[in-house]
Amino acid sequence: MGSQHNELRRAFEIADAIKSIVGETDSESTVERFGETLTPILDVWRQPEWSFLRREKRWATQPILAPAVAAQFSFVQIFNPSGSGRLVVVEGVSSLIAVVRVVSFALTVTVRGATGGGSPFPTDTRWGVFSTDSFQLTFGSSAAFGSDIEIARGEGATAGIVVDHTFPTVILAPGTGVVVSDSVVNDPMTVWFRGYSRAVRPDEIG
Repeated sequence: MGSQHNELRRAFEIADAIKSIVGETDSESTVERFGETLTPILDVWRQPEWSFLRREKRWATQPILAPAVAAQFSFVQIFNPSGSGRLVVVEGVSSLIAVVRVVSFALTVTVRGATGGGSPFPTDTRWGVFSTDSFQLTFGSSAAFGSDIEIARGEGATAGIVVDHTFPTVILAPGTGVVVSDSVVNDPMTVWFRGYSRAVRPDEIG
């Protein structure tokens, strides 16, 4: 490769991905300044299969059913445990509710609910077909959601229709989560999530 300008020192998996994509086998070579060399010809985020080279674990959850409970709101939640050393990126949410309902999408720092309703599985089978991700996927019901911060709402459709919500992408640092909840008590709700996770890089979290 040409003369070195700005060596990529923090995101080592990105440097490794670039070298893998272009077929560079020299272990001593480094990545040059993107703006002058690689940007016009190479986008390492373009191909979904290149996420594996960036060490990003793409996943989708099984459908999680939160059953109806009298006087309580059903919910399904993703929580990135404190000390996980990973970022969890939630890119999409789908839901299925018996009748038209408003669905809430909120940030949380509260661990709640029961596990066992389903698991997040990799959508890139190079990670292993049956290997699950490390974040917590829970479900349950609650009379209130305390200090949670609602950031979006969507509408659940009629019976038998799965709705893909246009909720914003959420990046969960360790110790944070996102919860999808029903707006009507005593009402069952099924939720799916999809996204990816990766290891936290040095100095990425304050």
